[in-house]
Amino acid sequence: MDKLQIKKEIAEYLSDYAIKDLRATRLNADPLLRGLNETPNIDALRNRIRDSDIGWLQRMAQDEREAMSALGISLLRPVQHAPQVRQFLFSLWQKDTGYHRRWWVMFRLLDYSDLPMAFHVELFQFTKNNWEAWLADQIAFFDGAENLLKVLDARLKDLSWPQSRTWERVLSSLGASDDEFLAEFLAWIGANRLEAPLVKEALAFAAEKRLGCVRNS
Repeated sequence: MDKLQIKKEIAEYLSDYAIKDLRATRLNADPLLRGLNETPNIDALRNRIRDSDIGWLQRMAQDEREAMSALGISLLRPVQHAPQVRQFLFSLWQKDTGYHRRWWVMFRLLDYSDLPMAFHVELFQFTKNNWEAWLADQIAFFDGAENLLKVLDARLKDLSWPQSRTWERVLSSLGASDDEFLAEFLAWIGANRLEAPLVKEALAFAAEKRLGCVRNS
């Protein structure tokens, strides 16, 4: 069993206790909230979310504390089908123009396979405008550069995630530490997902960033 699988097993075990404390508003320490909002912990927690949780998750998502708000937003993914959640997320994006909350909200918006192209363009521009901070946050969320591509590759080929998110997977992959795996990952996307929204633009952006890294090394 590799390290990532061991972490997944631990996350599954701990999430049963964490979700009870979250529902009872007993979990408030920022370091714990941040730790729960990283893979694989967040995936284990999402498996325990039900429609009956929507109310307290929306309250969490609007909390003034970044760690609390971010976790609430992340945990809304399993209930994205609810009309009130969709409306809530779009409203949150429009009302809060600060980087940090928008960083979390953008991924929930990208969960919608019918997201209008205008929103994809807006989210792509947001990513480019905040590139260094955006990528650093992605690396942290995926538990480090060494694990990033493993998780991205699994999610890319998991049909429960919309193919329209592929452009974001391309940009996220640039935080990976394995150049050979990265080349294979981007080549697979180029061969299989080129018609998804903004994938050509994302691959061009990725090529530009990778070329810049080579020149500066």
